[in-house]
Amino acid sequence: MAGRTVARGCLIRGGTSKGLFLRERLPDALICRLLGSPDRTGMQLDGIGGGISSTSKVAIVTPSERSDSDVDYLFGQVCTRSGEIDWDGSCGNLAAGVALYAVHERMMPPAPAETRTPVRIWQANAGYRMVATVPSPLERELVQIPGVPGAGTPIPVELLQPRFG
Repeated sequence: MAGRTVARGCLIRGGTSKGLFLRERLPDALICRLLGSPDRTGMQLDGIGGGISSTSKVAIVTPSERSDSDVDYLFGQVCTRSGEIDWDGSCGNLAAGVALYAVHERMMPPAPAETRTPVRIWQANAGYRMVATVPSPLERELVQIPGVPGAGTPIPVELLQPRFG
């Protein structure tokens, strides 16, 4: 498959957002194509994006070299029409997905099935830490979020000294 790039990724919903999660930063043009941008209609029909800002996001999650964090989280908002990525913001909704992705990709040591897994996250765009706690696979609590069909297991996210502006 000459001329092709293979990248391991995952689609995860966090809160009212959904994004493409990757273990490495790919070229912006490739990330945009994966999501279906640019698309003059904004519908992202030729990709996995959903045609609206809350479903046109990317999270780059890597093991952290910081002693106070388990993973680094770089967030990108992909413009559905132009195919440009804004790397200046953050998405708290996807932070829950970051923790789940880190556990799924074995960036965290395995925890016993009956315990919760706290994931210490460095938000690289804005320069602050957060802790998101992945529930035990044995937990059965489900919550509903207004505007999101169905229910899911909550992943609480605690922001530690967030920075704005």
